[in-house]
Amino acid sequence: MARNPYDRTNAYARLGYMFDEITMAVDVMYSKTKSKDEIDPPFVWDTWTTVDTLTADGITVPDSVQDTLNAYGDNWLLLPYTFDEAGGRGHKNKREYFSSSLTLEGDLTDNWVWDMYVTTGFTKAKLNSDNALRNDRFNSGNFTLIGPCQDQGNCPSFSPFEPASQEVIDYVMASHETVTDVTGHGFAANVSGDAFELPAGTLQLSAGVELRYESLDYQPSELWSSGKLSSQKTGIDDVSRNIKEVYGEFLIPVLSDSPFAKSLEIEGALRYAKYSTESASFTSSKLGVNWAINDDLRFRTTYSRAVRAPQLGEMFAGTSIGYGDLTDPCDRDQIDGGPSDGRRKANCQALGIADDWDSNLKGKRGKIISSGNTELNEETATTFTAGFVFQPSFVDNLRVSIDYYDIDLTDLIVSFGASSVLSNCVDLETINNEYCGQIERASNGDVLSVKDTFLNADNSRRRGIDIEADYAIDMAKSFDLSGTLALAMGLTHQLEKSYTEYDFVEGKPLKYEAAGTLGSPEWKADIMATYSLDDLSIRWTTKFTQGGPRYQDLNPDRYENQNIEDSIVHNLWLGYDVTPEASIYIGVNNVTDETWLDNPFTNWGSLNYSLLGRAYYAGLNYSF
Repeated sequence: MARNPYDRTNAYARLGYMFDEITMAVDVMYSKTKSKDEIDPPFVWDTWTTVDTLTADGITVPDSVQDTLNAYGDNWLLLPYTFDEAGGRGHKNKREYFSSSLTLEGDLTDNWVWDMYVTTGFTKAKLNSDNALRNDRFNSGNFTLIGPCQDQGNCPSFSPFEPASQEVIDYVMASHETVTDVTGHGFAANVSGDAFELPAGTLQLSAGVELRYESLDYQPSELWSSGKLSSQKTGIDDVSRNIKEVYGEFLIPVLSDSPFAKSLEIEGALRYAKYSTESASFTSSKLGVNWAINDDLRFRTTYSRAVRAPQLGEMFAGTSIGYGDLTDPCDRDQIDGGPSDGRRKANCQALGIADDWDSNLKGKRGKIISSGNTELNEETATTFTAGFVFQPSFVDNLRVSIDYYDIDLTDLIVSFGASSVLSNCVDLETINNEYCGQIERASNGDVLSVKDTFLNADNSRRRGIDIEADYAIDMAKSFDLSGTLALAMGLTHQLEKSYTEYDFVEGKPLKYEAAGTLGSPEWKADIMATYSLDDLSIRWTTKFTQGGPRYQDLNPDRYENQNIEDSIVHNLWLGYDVTPEASIYIGVNNVTDETWLDNPFTNWGSLNYSLLGRAYYAGLNYSF
C-alpha cells in the first residue's frame, strides 16, 4: 500500500510601470510544497544459512522448522525477514522555490526595440527518511545485532523466526535528513528591428546575449553518507558553472504578391553557447521557409539542430552505493552465452576465472556504485517539420493546420545498468575496455562492486503528425441564437517512438519501438467546445488517449491482462466576469467519474487514466 498526501502553496505577483521611454516589469514567484509517501516496511533479502550457523549465533530454530528440514534431509534454509512491527518506510519532502526578475524594454529608434532582464532564484528541498535499516547495527548475514550493544553486552533479544520487539526496532532503525540547494542567476539583453528594405519587404534582424549561473549543493545525512545504512550516498559540494550564450536571427522576405506566392520568407537562427564545465562549445541552428500561396493556404517547414548540455547532477553526482540483482556472465550457467565466437569464455579466462566457476552473485544481491561523469558531452536533437495552414475565405472563422515532425536524438545521456556493464566487459573483443575498468573483482573472481555511471551512448527518434482545427460560430448569424460557440481540436498521431542502443552480443545497434504502448499512444486528441454569452462562459473538454499494452512483445503468460482500454475523460468549466477586474469560476474534472482501478498499469507515469475519479474546484481572478 502507498499513501501520498500532497500540499502545495503558490504565490505570484507582477508589477508593471511605464516611464517616459522605458517599460519596467517586476515578477516574483514563490512556491512551497509538502508531500509524504509510505511504502513497505524495511526487510532483509533472502539469506542462505544453516541450522548450525544460527545455533552458533545464539538463535533457536523452532521445532516446526527443524522438522521440515529433517523431512527433506537438509540443513540449509533460505531465510528472509521483514520488520513489519516497524511500520512502512516513509519519506517526507519539503520544497521551497523562489524566483524574481526585473525586465526593462524600450525603443532604440522607430524601427528598433530593445529589452533586458535580470533574474535570480533558488530551490531548497529537504527529504526526511524514516525506518532506514542500519547495517552497522544489524548483520543481515546471520541475523544478529552488532555495534554498540554488542560491545556493551546489552543487545536486546532477536530471532528471525519471531516479531521484532520495540527495543530491537529502536536500535536498528534510523531517521535521517537530506538537503538539496539549487541556485540560479541570469542576465539577458536583446535587440531587434527592421534592417533595410528589400523588393519583397523588410529584412528583420534580432540578436542577443545571455549569461547564466547555476549551482547545486546536495548533502545527504551524515548517517547515509557514512555507509551505515543498507545503501550509501555521498554529497555534491556546491558545484557550479557559468554559461555564456550569444544568438542572432533573421527573417528575409523573398517574394511578395507574386503568382502562386503571396509571400515567401526564409528565417534562420544561430546560437552559440559556452559552458564552463565542458571543454567544448555548443552551436544550435535553425532554417525555415514560410510560403503563403494566397490568403487561404500557407506552407511551412523548419530544419533545426539543438543541443542539451549535461546537467550538474549528471556530471557531479556523488558516489551512491546500493545493492541489486546482478548477473555475472562468467558464472558457469552464463559462460556459454554472449557472442557466437566464444569470446565471453576466453575473456573470462583472461580474467583468471575458470569455466566451471560459481559466481558469488548467484542467489545474492551485488554491490552497485553509481556516480556522475564529468566527461559527458551534449545531447543533439536534429528536427525536421513540414506542414500547412488552411484558412478558407469561403468559411468564416475556420482554421486547420497539419504538421509532420521528425526528431532524431543522438548521444543520449544514459546509464547502462550494472548487469550490462558486467556483460559488456567480457563480450567485447578483449577485456581492455572501459567497462572492465568499472568492475572490481577479488583475486578468486568474486565481484566486489560494479560502477554504473552516465554515458553518451544511445539514440532515440520521434515521428508523428499534429492536427489542429478551430472554428468559431456566430450563433445569431447561423442559428438566430445569442452568444458565440467556439470549437477547437488538437489531434496527435504518433508514427514512431523508438529507442536504439548498441547490443554487444549481436554486434550492432538494436532498435526498440514503443509507439502504441501505454504511455506512448499512437492517437491522442483534445476536443473543446466553449459557449460565450455576455459575461458567462461554459467550456466542455473531452480528452482521448488510445490504450495499448504496457510492454511490447511480452510473453502472454506473464500477465493475465496487460492491454489497457482507451481513456476518455470529460471536464466541465464555468466562468463569469463579475466586473471588468474580477471573475469567478467553478469546474468539474472527470465528469463521468472514471477511475480505471481494475488494471495495475493505469497508474504508470503521467497518463490520462484517473485513479481518483471526479474532482471539483473553484476560484477567483482579480486584476488590479
